[in-house]
Amino acid sequence: MTLPPHAPADENRSSLADRVLGGIAWSALGNVFQQVVAFGISVTLARLLSPREFGVLAMVTVLLGFGNLLAELGFTAALIQRKDLSPAHLDSAFWLTLASGSLLGLGFALAAPAVARFYSEPQLVAVTRVMAVNFVLVPTAAVQLALMQRQMRFKKLAAIGVGKVVLAGAVGVTLAALDQGIWSLVAHSLCLSAFGTAGLWLFSSWRPRLRFSVSSARELWDYSGSLIGFGVANFWARNADNILVGRFIGATGLGIYSRAYSTMLLPLNQIAAVLTTVMFPALASIQDDRERLASVYLRAVGGVALVTTPVMLGVFVLAEDFVLAVFGSQWAGVVPVLQVLVLLGVMQSLASTVGWLYQALGHTRMMFRWGLFSSAVIVAAIGVGVWMGSPVSVAAAYAGASVLLTPLALLLPGRLVGLGVADFTRAIWGPLAAGVLMAVTIGALRRWSPLPAAPWPHLLILAPLGALIYWVAVSQIFRVESYVSLRTLLLQKLRGRAASTPNDS
Repeated sequence: MTLPPHAPADENRSSLADRVLGGIAWSALGNVFQQVVAFGISVTLARLLSPREFGVLAMVTVLLGFGNLLAELGFTAALIQRKDLSPAHLDSAFWLTLASGSLLGLGFALAAPAVARFYSEPQLVAVTRVMAVNFVLVPTAAVQLALMQRQMRFKKLAAIGVGKVVLAGAVGVTLAALDQGIWSLVAHSLCLSAFGTAGLWLFSSWRPRLRFSVSSARELWDYSGSLIGFGVANFWARNADNILVGRFIGATGLGIYSRAYSTMLLPLNQIAAVLTTVMFPALASIQDDRERLASVYLRAVGGVALVTTPVMLGVFVLAEDFVLAVFGSQWAGVVPVLQVLVLLGVMQSLASTVGWLYQALGHTRMMFRWGLFSSAVIVAAIGVGVWMGSPVSVAAAYAGASVLLTPLALLLPGRLVGLGVADFTRAIWGPLAAGVLMAVTIGALRRWSPLPAAPWPHLLILAPLGALIYWVAVSQIFRVESYVSLRTLLLQKLRGRAASTPNDS
């Protein structure tokens, strides 16, 4: 028995563009709501708790993220990408991820004293053992998540995401208000996993059977093994900063650095979560048509640049106002770190798209080799930043390495579908030029205009003005191709819906 293809809709009735737009719409709606709620919760917790408590949690969160990566075994992506997917693949994936998660959770709990000694933080013993529960919670819904993404059921995925953020946030804030300190953050993290897993089981009709196929598991591992290797290399490259800052600079320094990094990632995660969830299964469904795949991918890269550039450059200019107004003066040390990290954010937003190509085309071994090389460069750079002794130097070293690596990161997989330097330059130069124009303009207004010096007036006036300037730049001055294409596609879709709606008059 073979399961349905990547998307449930018949290609004769629904084009890839329609499915991608629908998926992006629902994913974006869900993610916008999630991020708004999550940001409000983060701000509330930041005002109720100290940087040190966030730093302590960040120490164990690094290891938790690594364990979850291993527990899932890369099977979610393998199930999405595979053309001939059978029930045996699903059952085998479930039992393997459950077993790996349980073993990792046990190992994590046993390693708690060693983790506490490494960071010289006794409180981590209890925190680490409680957080080990995550290893059982997350993998048990990996198959349901893969099936819902494969079938592009993004409306229900959005509902699950919103529900878990709201419920977990209520738990975390309540405990923080009751003066539970670090345990309010631990409870918030556990509830995110628990409510997310419960939602996936509730909305998915698939249930595991007591069946395991060695051959099916091997077929999945042929794809996911290299993907896991890349994930491991990429994970440590992305988290070496947290580990080294926590070990050599301390919990307060890590609290400041992680707050800056998470603030930079907030809009990027929203964009990446929407596009990765939609674009990977969409590209996988046309993996045999390389010319079409290249065209769809390049338009998506342009769309990423179109959205992320103004956000990152706007944060750079208004970082001080944003941090002081939202988090309070006790977080002032975040400002210079955040300003450096936004450059990293621009690079990461573009480089993160290459995973869609590698995975959709099945080139996970090539992806793994690139991950080893790029991770070595990034970890070496972070080591230099830590040696210099401050969160700002770590951020600068990380950003500098990313600037050097990003062009190569785009070009290597781009060659698989015939894309070169000129193609990528054409896709991103317009948004970059418009973003620089916007940043220079609002930066000059912030410095020399008669606006009040308080943070909130700057944010409330200059942020909307910057958005307006950017829109004029992309639509009228530079006539950015990705903006024009997206507007045309949306107008065509809206006109098509209007034409198909009966006239009630």
